[in-house]
Amino acid sequence: MLIETFIRKQLRLKAHRVTRVEEKDESVVVYIDRLGRRLLRCGVCRQRCREVHSTRPEREWRDLAMRKLPLKLRYCPRRLDCPRCGVRVEDFPWAEPWARVTTALANAVAVLARELSWQGTARQYGLNWKSVATIGKRPVRTVFKN
Repeated sequence: MLIETFIRKQLRLKAHRVTRVEEKDESVVVYIDRLGRRLLRCGVCRQRCREVHSTRPEREWRDLAMRKLPLKLRYCPRRLDCPRCGVRVEDFPWAEPWARVTTALANAVAVLARELSWQGTARQYGLNWKSVATIGKRPVRTVFKN
């Protein structure tokens, strides 16, 4: 299985695809783009939108490490013309709104922060302790598949 396919399945991407994966000295960078003309979801009401208003500058999210190297996702978000909400940024299946870490990393940090101190958890995942504190305050959503 290709690494691109593995990452796409782990992030549950339906309207996005992994364009390339680069291994740098200190991290693995995954570039994501929109898949063809697939409909994207509004970031507020999650309704599918037909019109793309504009493209925002590239953003970066931290994800769980892959083989001891931090994984970073890079993507240029779209602003959508939602019939219900107006012009809004799209919903990201891999992260919560305004978060700079993926849902998987946030869940892992929240679980470990219950056992360790914020600084110990921050050291484990290579984050700032304030980021761990912010993540720890969010509700944890766990998804179990049989």
